[in-house]
Amino acid sequence: MTKLPNSDGVDWSQTPEDMAREIKSQGERFLEAQLQVALASDQRAATMAGIFAAIAAAAIAGSIAYWDKTGSAPVLSSGLAGGVWMMLGVGLCLWAARPVDFYFPGNHPAQWFDLRDDTSLAEALGGEAENYQDRIESNASRLVAMGDRLKLGAVLVGTAPIISVVMFGVISASSPEASRPASSRQPVFYSVPEKAPIRPQISHPAMPLDPEAPATPR
Repeated sequence: MTKLPNSDGVDWSQTPEDMAREIKSQGERFLEAQLQVALASDQRAATMAGIFAAIAAAAIAGSIAYWDKTGSAPVLSSGLAGGVWMMLGVGLCLWAARPVDFYFPGNHPAQWFDLRDDTSLAEALGGEAENYQDRIESNASRLVAMGDRLKLGAVLVGTAPIISVVMFGVISASSPEASRPASSRQPVFYSVPEKAPIRPQISHPAMPLDPEAPATPR
């Protein structure tokens, strides 16, 4: 609702109409700029949330795939920890992009109906300028809160590799055997009975017959 004259301690009765109109115009331009900043901030937060979510999903899927092939618990734990940490950042980015109450320039014409007879235009414009000031301050506090959540989400995503490295070190230190992939662990050999060696058969050449040798009686 448009503020009545002197409702906030501001006396507009002696203000020229051109001055009151210019003050109101300044407020309108500022509100329009805040609206553009808010829209850009929402788009940036949504884009960052999509990128971070894709990275987190890739980290989780990659760690699970590696664990499925090698059975490495530290890699699985570090991938899951980093991915979950990133998803927390994604949640903050989405929270920053959520719809909120935001003021923009202009007012309902009905808010001016009660002022049309007994209020000068300069006083009405001045009251609307006071409304704009309240809206600017409210929008500014919301923009700061959105920016803080977006920065915190980016910090969480940026520190996710540190969380993964710490988790990898903790799991590896607690179980050194688990830090080695299954392919590099000592294989288990089963005893197989040895077969007896096969001796080679030597074939002797046939001896030539001596015609003068006496016949061997049978």
